[in-house]
Formats: sequence, structure tokens, C-alpha cells
Amino acid sequence: MPLTTAGLDAAVDGIAAVNTRTSLHIADPSSPDADEVVATGYSDTTWAAAFNGSRAESQVSAALPGSTTVEHGGVFSADSDGTPACGSPLGAAETAGSAGTVQHASTITVTH
Repeated sequence: MPLTTAGLDAAVDGIAAVNTRTSLHIADPSSPDADEVVATGYSDTTWAAAFNGSRAESQVSAALPGSTTVEHGGVFSADSDGTPACGSPLGAAETAGSAGTVQHASTITVTH
């Protein structure tokens, strides 16, 4: 039997409950600190209520050093050596000619 909507929402609620940090990466963040843009640090995030197996993240700001291109955002459980929950490509790569700020928001989706 596939998961019901309530089951999908419960699964995504569990992921969001322990993954409250986001970061920016130059490639897919498949492991802690993988290709992370060091100057961005981690931003605290909050999540909207689950709906049909998805939860949207609040938009966060991250510092981006000059001459850097970021392509992915990541969601982690802790600032240092956190467990990656997921990563996703940004809508479009962001390149900073000089230091600046990037706005980012993720969505966690569980499917059956």
C-alpha cells in the first residue's frame, strides 16, 4: 500500500524537524561540507506546514564572496558535520562579481 497523504506529511515533518540549517554549494551537497561555499556559513530556517508530502522553507539570506558561483542549496541537521537531508539545484546558478547576498529557499518533498 502506498503512503497516504497523512503518511507523506508525517515523513516530511520528520525530515524538517531535525534539518534546520541551509547552506550554499558550488555542486551537489551529497555529504557534509561537500563543495560548500565557506563564507556563507549556515542560515537558520523554518518550514511551512506540510501539504501533500511537501514543506517549503522560509527564504534565507547567505553571504556570497566575490568571484563565486553557487549552483545548489543544501539542508543539514547542524552547523558543523551535520547530516545532509537533501540538496537541490538553485533555479539558476548565481555568480557574484563582488561580495553580496543570495536569497534561497528549498522545498522538501516525499513521494511514494
